Amino acid sequence: MRFLFKIIVIIVVACLIASLSRYGAGAVIIFIGKFRLDFALTTLAISIFILFVLSYYLIRFIVNINRFPNKIKQWRLKNALIHSRKLMNSAAINYFEGKYGSAYKNAISSTSKEINKDSQFLALMLSYKSASFMRNHEKEETILAKLDVFNERKWQLAKYVAVAENQYANRQYNQCLDNLNKAIVIDKKHIPSRRIMLKAYINLRNFDKALEGLDWLIKHDYIDKYKADKYKITVYSNLFANVSDELELLHFYRKLDKTDKQNMIINRFYFEALIRLRLHDRALEFLDDTDKNGLVFTETIIKLVKLLHSQKQRLYFIKIAQNILLKNESSYIFHLALGITYFNSKMFVEAKKHIELSVAIKPLVESYLYLLFIALETGDDNLKKITENNLQTKTTIID
Repeated sequence: MRFLFKIIVIIVVACLIASLSRYGAGAVIIFIGKFRLDFALTTLAISIFILFVLSYYLIRFIVNINRFPNKIKQWRLKNALIHSRKLMNSAAINYFEGKYGSAYKNAISSTSKEINKDSQFLALMLSYKSASFMRNHEKEETILAKLDVFNERKWQLAKYVAVAENQYANRQYNQCLDNLNKAIVIDKKHIPSRRIMLKAYINLRNFDKALEGLDWLIKHDYIDKYKADKYKITVYSNLFANVSDELELLHFYRKLDKTDKQNMIINRFYFEALIRLRLHDRALEFLDDTDKNGLVFTETIIKLVKLLHSQKQRLYFIKIAQNILLKNESSYIFHLALGITYFNSKMFVEAKKHIELSVAIKPLVESYLYLLFIALETGDDNLKKITENNLQTKTTIID
């Protein structure tokens, strides 16, 4: 279109010159020293126009000649940038295809011809991630040295998080936490750093810090309920398993909210901690106050009743177990626990009754052993014979 416009302009100018040349509109005389120049007015006008056009193109030619080296430089830079972006694209594709060697090579090559700092940083980060997948620590250190020149806040944050992720994957949890703390100094509400930090503290078994991190994430993160419950169970189960005194145990238990205190897995670990610390009275109170229908205490309940040495504690458990059995008569574990408690209290008739009810629901080795003990204590040879026979044929190990 532009070329066509030029042709039309030339044709119009040619027609205009031809029209003017037919008429003698006058003459122009120019004196230069001793010389005299006579021009027809039309000829002078045409000459001035041609001179103007020639001057324009001459000046344009000279300017373009002067700009030529710069244009060559820009052309080279443009081609280098295009080539660099192609290498970067190839590196990204190789990375997601799992071809980490090719990804590393292409990403490093693209940095040498890239002029944009952000793109250089992205290429170096991609090469670092590729090197980490290849477990090539020498290349990782080389890339980290190159990344040191990128000192803006956004670059530093991304670098610390990437390095921390790599260290976490390599189980270098302390070094991982060092980098995560640096990232959090830059951005205190950086969610990915907090998540990795929580998992690192759990792996280091530093559950006090893990609990702090979990509380922060629940308040500030969009962490879903399933993940939150999973982390809570992991943290609190280990906390309860490692506490050394009653005050510490109660301190952590009081941190649980109402919903968490209804979680049967957390309740089980807390109940086991009470028994481990020999807080039998508190264990009985907890058992009495908790929703028993959802508890999965099985062998823990049996362990508790065997450790009850005072008659007061045994009578308290008998009351609790009877209340539970009023709501759930098919709870074989509470029939067995009640039978063991009656046996330890020398109330053999009641003990036999509840253990037999337990056996009717689910025959366990533990149940038959206590029936055998009752037979020996009461001199019931018939019960002894039946129990010995059942021990060989009908038993299930308690789980």
